[in-house]
Amino acid sequence: MNSSRSKTQSIILYFDAQPDFLRYAVAVLAVAIGAIATRFIPAIGERAAFLLFFFTIAQTAFWLGLNPGLFAMLLSLIAVNAQVLFPTHISAHDLWVLNAGFCFASAGMIATTGFHRRATAALWESRQDLDFAQKVGQIGSWRLNVQRNELRWSGENYRIFGMPNGTPQTYETFLSIVHPDDREYVDHMWQAGLRGAPYDIEHRLIVGGEVKWVREKAVLEFGKKGKPLGGFGITQDITRYKRNELALQESRQRYAGIVESALDAIVTIDANQRITLFNAAAEKMFGCKAEEAVGESIERFIPERFRAAHNAHVRAFGSFGLTNRKMGEPASVWGLRANGEEFPVEATISQCAINGGKSFTVILRDVTELKRFQDSLIKIQAQLRTFIEQAPLSIAMFDREMNYLATSRRWVEEFGRGYDDLTGHNHYAVNPDISAEWKRVHAKAQAGEFLKNDDDLWVQADGSRHWVRWVAYPWTNQHGEIGGIIIACEDITALRTAQERLALVVEEVKAGYWDWDLNTDSVYLSPEWKRQIGFEENELLNRREEWECRLHPDDRAGVLEATDSYIAGLLPVFELEFRLRHKDGLYRWIHTRGVLLRDPNNRPLRMLGINLDITDYKRQKELRERRDKMEQSVRLYAVTQTAAAIAHELHQPLAAISSYSEVALHLLRTGGWSPEKLSPMMEVCAQQAQRAGGVIRQLMTVLHEDDSSSELIDIGFLTREALDLVKANGTMDGFDVELELAAGLPPVRGNSLQIEKVLVNLLCNSLASMRENGMNAGTVTVTARCTDETPAMIQVTVGDQDKCETDSATLKNIFQPFYRGKPHGSGMDLAISRALVQAHGGNMWAERNADTGLCIHFTLPAAS
Repeated sequence: MNSSRSKTQSIILYFDAQPDFLRYAVAVLAVAIGAIATRFIPAIGERAAFLLFFFTIAQTAFWLGLNPGLFAMLLSLIAVNAQVLFPTHISAHDLWVLNAGFCFASAGMIATTGFHRRATAALWESRQDLDFAQKVGQIGSWRLNVQRNELRWSGENYRIFGMPNGTPQTYETFLSIVHPDDREYVDHMWQAGLRGAPYDIEHRLIVGGEVKWVREKAVLEFGKKGKPLGGFGITQDITRYKRNELALQESRQRYAGIVESALDAIVTIDANQRITLFNAAAEKMFGCKAEEAVGESIERFIPERFRAAHNAHVRAFGSFGLTNRKMGEPASVWGLRANGEEFPVEATISQCAINGGKSFTVILRDVTELKRFQDSLIKIQAQLRTFIEQAPLSIAMFDREMNYLATSRRWVEEFGRGYDDLTGHNHYAVNPDISAEWKRVHAKAQAGEFLKNDDDLWVQADGSRHWVRWVAYPWTNQHGEIGGIIIACEDITALRTAQERLALVVEEVKAGYWDWDLNTDSVYLSPEWKRQIGFEENELLNRREEWECRLHPDDRAGVLEATDSYIAGLLPVFELEFRLRHKDGLYRWIHTRGVLLRDPNNRPLRMLGINLDITDYKRQKELRERRDKMEQSVRLYAVTQTAAAIAHELHQPLAAISSYSEVALHLLRTGGWSPEKLSPMMEVCAQQAQRAGGVIRQLMTVLHEDDSSSELIDIGFLTREALDLVKANGTMDGFDVELELAAGLPPVRGNSLQIEKVLVNLLCNSLASMRENGMNAGTVTVTARCTDETPAMIQVTVGDQDKCETDSATLKNIFQPFYRGKPHGSGMDLAISRALVQAHGGNMWAERNADTGLCIHFTLPAAS
């Protein structure tokens, strides 16, 4: 029904908004349709023509308004006369009567329709106002038909419940929106309302996942027998009010909790000086229960000499001696306990309104202990002055204007400027040349800061320079206020000189020192300690964890065990070598030595020590050891190769001796010589020749026993290590080595010492060759890559820039044993190197460079 009314009003409003000519055109169209229907539909004819035109006039007046309705009446009158009356040839009297009756009936219909139209518009405007009022007031309305279980809501009700306008509703759908915790309560109250009880409740809704509070009030309608027929009610959104109410309740509870748990006594007094609030702290302070105090006069807890009989405002202040105080300004006054004891309190009064009446809240703090402390403080300050005057340090006590109150004798001697006693003099007057920086220090100390400097340079009036350690801090008077400052200083010039000398020594030897407090577990790490592992001073925290977490995993357990053992007294000295992780991720070798300090009870107190970076020393040591092993391995192989060469050279002569001996024996046995004389001699010759061959074979067997280890070798790593060995020998002066090592080279399997010796031999030969040909500088290039022909073979090339031409004969004989292409050397380096490569399944050869120099190539098979 609401929807149809809304559509009707929308059509009326639409036509009202159109221009006049358009509405008159629609009226003409409606009359024309009626005329056409009358003319061409026989069923209408003369009998129904009047009804059709009456309907047209009524509809035109209702939808288009009064004037278009009158215009439609005029047109209809013309159409009726033209189409119905004139063709029938009726009399003039009848024609006049019919026309008058038509006009009178039409006018009545137009008037009735206009009235209905105005009533509809007024009703619509009234409904619009009602909807707007409900929206402004956040109050929706509803009507329930109990018999049919139909629930009709206003638009605002739909908005409150968060549902689309026009959604069909029943009592059950309404109940499903109610908060689950309130659903039973709402249903109970509604059932009670159906039995005649008033229905005025507040409950919660769940709308869009949020909680809303609403108030519902209804008037129920009953039949003659008391049977409920339905009801009309309102729904008001009170969410904001409820939230404020709950917040106010929470605030009141919190305020009550604060008041009751406050350490200070809180007392509220009304305009008649009667106590209305007396918290737990007030009970404890005055020795009186709250129920005994509430309703009593505040003067019960005020000493008699402070009581006043003035109006409420003055009495509230005068009772505590606060007549000259402002609201909220604390003052020191006196209170009276229930046992008659007077005690000092600090009181603060504020004014407020409770239930429209003026009241005062007094916050009281018992300052008995504070008074005792202040009295003690006065005594301590007197003792402090005595201490200052007799102290062996330079100490001075000043007031807020920097006037001297007390000074030690040492201060007068060092800063007195000729005064025997500085008491009463102004510090700035005694020292007119004092710097602005020191004046700022004084101002900060008088503002409450504690300042110190452990290393400050002072220049005295005579021009002498002194390093001092000083502190400046405020002192307070009996009222707890800052009364001035105290400055104490100590001349540390001699100590600083000794520290500078020690720091110079530590810097020269590149020693990083550390200091470990065993009680607090705090650690100091010097800047050099941090630089040894690649960090600047501000990049690494002074923490024991920074040292412990950087220990090499293989060294950690041993170092920590040794440290604990030394602290426990199980080790006589603390001296270790271990590795620490550098900032770049590599490890550095550290040599540390420390000492343990103990307290008077012989308990461990501190550990101090120094760290030395011995990485280069350890590296040189490892290189020497590796070089020795490599030389030993190569020497053994050289002996093997030499023995092989000797065996090769002796084998043919010995074989010939054996053959000739056998022939001689044969001739002797068959010839004319006396076999009795020659046969024993030739037999001995043959036996000795055969024995020599056996000895040589036995020697070869021994020398060829290979106990070298076989391992996977990274050619790139081994090349860099060989270069380090060459550099360690000191043969690189003026020369450079460029490495061009392909990435991702597969490993080879063999004896790393022997392959490294090959690389060292080739590098040393290239450097020596360039140096012996008069070159003072040059570059040796080392490349490593997989060969193009056989990817499973790795080719290493060592090339130099030697300007000496190398002929074909040299290239052919360069790998022969004992071939010497330069004045110095054994002539075995390249022969041994090629033999070592061939023993690993590779090959070695030499080529001339395109411009100058020589390249030595060798290949090694990649490990499968």
